[in-house]
Amino acid sequence: MAKGSTLTWARFYAGLGWSVVPVRPGEKVPAVAWSGFQQTRPSIAQLDDWFAIGGYGIGIVTGQISGIFVLDFDGEDGQALLNSLERNHGPLPPTVSALTPGGGIHLLFQHPGTPVTTRQHIRPGLDVRGDGGFIVVHPSVHRNRRRYEWDADAHPEDAAIAAAPQWVLDLVGRAPDPASPSAAAPAVRALQPGPLGLPTSIIADGREAYMRDTILAVLRALRDQLGRMPMAEELFAEVWPQYSRKVDLTRPGRGADEVMAKIRYTLRRVAAGAVARLQAAPAATAPPPAATAETAFPACSDVFPTLDIAALSSLPPVEWLIDGILTTDGFGITYGPPASLKSFLLISWALHIASGTPWLDHKVRQGGVLYVAGEGVRGMGRRIRAWMRHNKLDGVDLPFRLLPASVNLTDPEQLARLVRTAVAAAAAEGTPIALVVIDTVARAIPGADENSAQDMGRFVAAIEYIKAQVACHVHGVHHSGKDPDRGARGSSALLGAVDTMIRVTREEDQVTVAVEKQKDDDEAKPIHLQIERVDLSHGLTLEHSLVLVPRGDTASPTTKPATAPRDISQSQEDLLLEVAGMVRPGGRMFLARLVEALGRPRGRTYDRINAAIPLAPNAVDIEWHGMPVRLWRTRTGLAANSPVEVVCAEI
Repeated sequence: MAKGSTLTWARFYAGLGWSVVPVRPGEKVPAVAWSGFQQTRPSIAQLDDWFAIGGYGIGIVTGQISGIFVLDFDGEDGQALLNSLERNHGPLPPTVSALTPGGGIHLLFQHPGTPVTTRQHIRPGLDVRGDGGFIVVHPSVHRNRRRYEWDADAHPEDAAIAAAPQWVLDLVGRAPDPASPSAAAPAVRALQPGPLGLPTSIIADGREAYMRDTILAVLRALRDQLGRMPMAEELFAEVWPQYSRKVDLTRPGRGADEVMAKIRYTLRRVAAGAVARLQAAPAATAPPPAATAETAFPACSDVFPTLDIAALSSLPPVEWLIDGILTTDGFGITYGPPASLKSFLLISWALHIASGTPWLDHKVRQGGVLYVAGEGVRGMGRRIRAWMRHNKLDGVDLPFRLLPASVNLTDPEQLARLVRTAVAAAAAEGTPIALVVIDTVARAIPGADENSAQDMGRFVAAIEYIKAQVACHVHGVHHSGKDPDRGARGSSALLGAVDTMIRVTREEDQVTVAVEKQKDDDEAKPIHLQIERVDLSHGLTLEHSLVLVPRGDTASPTTKPATAPRDISQSQEDLLLEVAGMVRPGGRMFLARLVEALGRPRGRTYDRINAAIPLAPNAVDIEWHGMPVRLWRTRTGLAANSPVEVVCAEI
């Protein structure tokens, strides 16, 4: 099936007899009340209402209603379990399968007609999605900004869903493995509740019911005390100390990230009126009594929430869009004098983010980009084509959108329109926007006094609004003042507001990038680049543009790892030639998908590929059909368990 809209995919899945529901963008949560669709499939008219505008992901209700159940093998534990099961019971029959953004595999099987209970962790790394469950499917996008993908060789358009072998039915039908989290003893609850109506004993589970009860109880108390609904951070400050003291945090699904995600989800449901026992309006209460020695520090009171050391230590860590350079939800400014190639640098960052390729030796989180070009639009096309050609990505469709006009961010109507444009771009590309570039700051605040702290404060407020609405990093391109050594032009309020401040200087064909401020980490050492000319001539038209590459290294592409001499056996060489033929020069493929495509026993094939193809920054060189190529493995994110891709590049 060719690339289509979300509505097209939703109709396609409905045509397979599946019960389709919308999913919140970037989440695994249905966007509608979906219990009814476990018994009745939605109509085409309902699908049109949900998906015509775009923005939602797609979920499939599993179980008898859709005629399927799903084995969800998650991460390295899941892959190891799958290998073990196939060694013990023989290979699973070919069936429709999907690759998840977290590196997992969904295997779909025919529903047997008898109940298949949805359960988590029936074995380490294995969940079952059966009756009462659902899965997220293509073209939905995960919060890590990667897409759910059907296996190219096991796509529901042309592959059959297999009947599950008896050993699989036995596995999903019997009691969970005692070592699995779902097999733990039920939560031990005290007979008498605590001051918030919550248990006072240690909670053995704590992943769902206790987390929900804690959040709702504290939310109700804070709402009544503050006279308004608390913000997520305020709620976390009160919930986390209570929750963390009662729950075994060494077990999966119980950390600060999960609590904060549950808090945000709960607040959205309350705002939508979906929590009947907790209305948004606070209950009428008498004025709080004056504080006494006994009442000065109650669990929830009309005081500013604070965090203790344990809560601070458990706050989610900083996440990077470009490791050590740009944070995922930050506000940055890159400034420098005219002709210092600031825009060339931002275009490079933007396209590395859109393509998910490392920038120099800095890992990158992939996502969509909206570039607001307030000036220099005529040259943007050449600059982008030069970068694509230099990095051997000619013809590759990247989630990059250019807005070829300035936007007045001090005009509320234009600001709101820009946010709607970003949301529409994300829907059109099928990928959340990770970066919005404002090029330049001066064009975005026409008529404002850059030296006025008040006017720059309005600009900063607009940036914060974009960040909150689009959930992205916003980066401005700015000019230095008359004296470059005194920093960016205008009020120092800008320096105080940004998370990241970067200075660009140029001397002939040498460019230096210096991180002058990094609020959440140490400033990176200055990065030295040089200018490389890229020929874009075609026919009788002579044309060129520039790209920035590491100083002293003008090889293309700039992100190729180095290779060291190594002995390769004949069997390894045969495997490398086969892999090169699968991935192709200039391409990249998820390791899990490559293993599936090779069609051999998974465990042994994983081991052979890992032994033959090193992890970046190392690589291996071979000759493929007379062409020298380089192969390496690379992780797609910053986490140690991020999915792995195999990359093939022409030398």
